[in-house]
Amino acid sequence: MGTSNFLIENASAAYAVKFLENSERHIIEEDEDDSDQWSFWWSVERLGEFLKEAIEKDHIKIKKVTYDLARSVYAGDRVSVSHGRNFYESGVCGFTLHRDYNVAKEEWVTVEVDIGIVSRNGYYEGSNLDYVIGVNIDGMNMDWERNKNGQGTELEYLKYNYYRYGITHKKAAQIDRWIDQWVNQHAIPAIEDYVNQLLQAHSAAYLIAGRFSNGETLYQKIN
Repeated sequence: MGTSNFLIENASAAYAVKFLENSERHIIEEDEDDSDQWSFWWSVERLGEFLKEAIEKDHIKIKKVTYDLARSVYAGDRVSVSHGRNFYESGVCGFTLHRDYNVAKEEWVTVEVDIGIVSRNGYYEGSNLDYVIGVNIDGMNMDWERNKNGQGTELEYLKYNYYRYGITHKKAAQIDRWIDQWVNQHAIPAIEDYVNQLLQAHSAAYLIAGRFSNGETLYQKIN
């Protein structure tokens, strides 16, 4: 039974890359046909440092579209997600968007949107770049995920924790709406556009052109 080579979780395409061992680095010069299919990187670590620098340079662009800076930009593995032995995943780099909400006198709620860029092994060959998203409110993981309409799950933190801040249900619901609006309508959609452009610029991007009943998948290169 066939299996798709690339597992795509959030990205708009399969952003294909190939990480080379020391003995393989001559392939770029000697095999032009193969180099047309892949974007080569010496290592996950080198790609992580490169993308980290790119994100840091783009902090003004990120602030403009998300109303916040890319804070806590990091390279390396801060993401722990596994799709089994066939699609092993490791963290490349990532960054965090951070916003504070004044809910009462001298009481603040901190909202963080964490975007982790990952490298996922292909089933047959190569790897693809993807990203994962996490939302934390006052340090609590909100188990954010998309719903069927493409928008994230509704964030209702203060509705269940209003008593901690000495506010009413009505005030809690209002602040929940503000948080939900920033996360789901501004920050995440804008940052997903940015991350997809970033990954496409540093990989060979493929769309799914067809899939057979046995699971085998055909890909079409788009850049």
